[in-house]
Amino acid sequence: MAPFLVVIRDKPDTLEERLRNRPAHLERAAGFYKDGTYLYGVAVLKEPHDSSKGDLPAFAGSMMVVNGESKEAVMELLKTDPYKNVWDYENATIDPVLA
Repeated sequence: MAPFLVVIRDKPDTLEERLRNRPAHLERAAGFYKDGTYLYGVAVLKEPHDSSKGDLPAFAGSMMVVNGESKEAVMELLKTDPYKNVWDYENATIDPVLA
């Protein structure tokens, strides 16, 4: 297993889908953090967000560091995520990193 940096943008007009699937996405991610598959992950935003205002951030995609056997294996894992209809897989970047 090796760590890979994943940057994957959301497809246009998928905010409602992202929000609807967010609880399932976070629950799945929690399991992957626990077993060491996910090392780190965050939402990518279109602009800085002040969470004290109580409004939704302008989501743009996701960034994570994922342990996997290969780029292809990481992509296959991503395609089973609850965000599968949100993420733009064709333009995702998956690169090995030192962690």
